[in-house]
Amino acid sequence: MKSKSVLIVVVVVALVLAGLYLVLRGGPGIGTDPVNELLKKQAAVTKKPLPPSPTNPETGEALPAPVREAERSWGPNYSGIQVKKMIPKDIVYGEGQLVEKDSVVEILYSVWVYDPAAPKNRGIQIARSEGKPYKIKLGRGNLLEGWEMGLVGMRAGGKRELLIPGDLAYGEDGVKSKIPPNAIVLVETEVKSVR
Repeated sequence: MKSKSVLIVVVVVALVLAGLYLVLRGGPGIGTDPVNELLKKQAAVTKKPLPPSPTNPETGEALPAPVREAERSWGPNYSGIQVKKMIPKDIVYGEGQLVEKDSVVEILYSVWVYDPAAPKNRGIQIARSEGKPYKIKLGRGNLLEGWEMGLVGMRAGGKRELLIPGDLAYGEDGVKSKIPPNAIVLVETEVKSVR
C-alpha cells in the first residue's frame, strides 16, 4: 500500500513539473522564449505609470512630462529586469568537437546591448565578425567572461544565443559613449572549428 502511495506522489509531481515546463515554454509548439517572456512580465509588473503632465496655468498647455530617474541615464531601461547569471539558448546543436575551457576556437558572432523594447531584444549592435571567423584561445580573458562561459560545452557547427548580465560583460563602467554602465549583453555566436 505504501509503495502505491509513493508511486502516485511521484507521478503527480512529474505531471506538475511537465505542466510547469509547458507553461514557461509558452505551450507545446508555440515557440516562445521563456526567458524573454519572464523578463517582459517582470518589467510590466514593476513599471509604474508616470503621473499626468501638469499644465501651464496661463496658457493651458501641457508642461513636459516628468522623467523617471532610470530614464535620465542613457541606454535601455532595465527597470524591474534582473539577469544574475549567463543564460544560454541553443539555436543549432553542433555535432563536431566539444569546446573546452582551454580550446582554440574559430567563431562567428554578433553582439548587441540587450534592450527589452527593441525587436528581438537587440538594441545597439556593439560588434560582429563581418562573416570572417575570429580565432581565439579560451581561458586567457580575451572575451567577455560570460561569453567564454557560454562557449564551453558547445560543439563545432553549433550556434547559441547568450544573455549576459552586466557583471559578466562590461561591468559598472561600460564603455564610454558606446556601452551603458551595467549593460546586459546579447551575443549570438557560432562555433566554426575547435582545436
